[in-house]
Amino acid sequence: MGMQTEKLIALNDFCRYHNIEVSFVESLNDCGLIETFKAGGETFVELNALPELEKMLLLHFDLDVNIAGIETIIAMLQRITQLNQQMKHLQNRLRFYEGEQF
Repeated sequence: MGMQTEKLIALNDFCRYHNIEVSFVESLNDCGLIETFKAGGETFVELNALPELEKMLLLHFDLDVNIAGIETIIAMLQRITQLNQQMKHLQNRLRFYEGEQF
């Protein structure tokens, strides 16, 4: 499997805890929003993916956003993160050049 099992949670356990259908997470996996792993006839999710997965659950169940909407929102959030990183990098470069005296 390659992953250490202590870094994974069984998808059935996650879905039971959140009272959701496994098919919802499978739909997220099918469109590439979350990655699941199969081993020994069971499906797992990485523990470090849980905050993002729980964000998607909130979007879907609390705000009634469909899978396509979740894809769009996640892509926009990722783009905002990239732009913020670029802006911070450019601000650092600007500070460096402003600090040089010719």
